Amino acid sequence: MRMQPGDPYADLVEAWQSGQMMMEAFEAFAHHLFNWICSQRPELHQGEQAQDLAAKVIRLVDRKIHTFRGEAMFFTWVVEFAKNVLRDHAQKRPAEIPLPQLELPEQLAPDNPEQETLRQMEREDALAQSGLSDQERQVFTLRMDERLSFKEIGDQLQISANAAQISGMKAMKKIAVYLQAQGWR
Repeated sequence: MRMQPGDPYADLVEAWQSGQMMMEAFEAFAHHLFNWICSQRPELHQGEQAQDLAAKVIRLVDRKIHTFRGEAMFFTWVVEFAKNVLRDHAQKRPAEIPLPQLELPEQLAPDNPEQETLRQMEREDALAQSGLSDQERQVFTLRMDERLSFKEIGDQLQISANAAQISGMKAMKKIAVYLQAQGWR
């Protein structure tokens, strides 16, 4: 793929498109995006909503990264997604970026306590087999089960909200790869 000369995120894009993650470059990118969102919506400055909006943009970019062709600087391309997310937020309607859920096949839906136990065992197996670090597993569980914000997760785990967000994104990606390999939809 051809990148714009001098694009500071060229290595990150290449790694991201190949399914790898460069944590240091990703953290710089996430921080840059967060600051851009805060500059566009000063009322969100340093707030939890700005972090959540940045996470929505990152999830959207993660879903669309394969379409990036390098015809513009990477961050310019990302800003177009961010503008849509901010517009949706301003209109008080959620952006159409679903959070991935760990859904089991319909035949395992809990109709009785035995099936609920089986469902929990299958979910735990999926979490264990997807290669999550301890921090990624904790962040994923707190975000999906407890519905905590990244700031609350960061406070609880004594890490930054940005680190919690990044761990959550890595966890979702690893789990999605594992579930796809297992044939789950």
